[in-house]
Amino acid sequence: MKMTRATYNLLLRFVAGVAASLILVGAIAMQGQRAAKNVYRTASGIDPSRVVMTVDGREINGEEYLYWLSYYCDYYSQYMSYMGITDWNTELEPGFTAGDYIAQQAELQTLSMVTQYAVIDNWADESNITLTDPDLADIQAQRDATIEQLGGEAAYQQWLQSLGISDGFITRSLGHSYLINHLSDAYHEEGSAIYPDEGRRNDHMNSHEYFGALILFIDTCEMDEAAKADAFADMNEYAAELGQASDPDAAFAEIANGLGLDTGAATFTADVMEDGFIAGLKEVDIGAVTGVISTEEGYYVAIRKEPATNGILDDMLNEEFAQRCADAEVVYNDEVYGSVNTLTFYRKLLAARETPLA
Repeated sequence: MKMTRATYNLLLRFVAGVAASLILVGAIAMQGQRAAKNVYRTASGIDPSRVVMTVDGREINGEEYLYWLSYYCDYYSQYMSYMGITDWNTELEPGFTAGDYIAQQAELQTLSMVTQYAVIDNWADESNITLTDPDLADIQAQRDATIEQLGGEAAYQQWLQSLGISDGFITRSLGHSYLINHLSDAYHEEGSAIYPDEGRRNDHMNSHEYFGALILFIDTCEMDEAAKADAFADMNEYAAELGQASDPDAAFAEIANGLGLDTGAATFTADVMEDGFIAGLKEVDIGAVTGVISTEEGYYVAIRKEPATNGILDDMLNEEFAQRCADAEVVYNDEVYGSVNTLTFYRKLLAARETPLA
């Protein structure tokens, strides 16, 4: 079911999840492994404290840049292996090898990631949003859990050295998920400094066609004709039940629970749903129940609702974040950034990871 905005799969939430999970997942993955101290300095030849670039004036040092560069090199190297390509000299097209692809994608994704985090930090600063004492306590608890998983403080410090990152980097990375939550809360809180004013909200709504609905859906893509006929009959029964119910919302919740579907109302724009569904929804008034709407993906029955303000604000927040990232000014420190050849760095990094700790 095509429904990206309605399920609030926000870019911001993705970034928050990355910030909150990658470091600790890395800790688990590194258990039992040994590597040379300060692998980033060894592999890149640069001091991790040096500034690689600035994003809207916020400094990105080698520690942060090289961490994400190594992460995405690992990711795309694994992707190549999954595709059956283990020789990085393999040409994917004339003059463009698997190694070139790994380096290209790692550089693009690293720039995107450090830009997003810098935008979050700057936006939080502008909005006077900081980590709270409970946030810091949660981060400390996660740090303590990682130390326990690794076998103690000494092992934790050894792990940091093996990755070439500092304890401060861990705290900053985990902190981003909390800053994102606070930004989102403030964006949705009427009267806050960053709550969009009525003019902005109206402009946004006028440029998008919003709908709200409680939606029942059965995916028929893998069904044969007999199964489709049964599903259509079931949906007809659901539509009739909702239409006759004294409390359609309660009846919907009971049916949706039985089908394992979301019981909440969705807010979405026409472009994220199938055209046939939107056409069927438009045929009924707010509060009314549709008949069975048949589309290429399956069968729908819906109760049309007013679009929810929070759903609209979710869209506005995500669009503003994406625009801030697109508009961010990136200034490279050519002396440092230009000295890092991504594929050479990654080859040396892999070798450094296999070098025993001194």
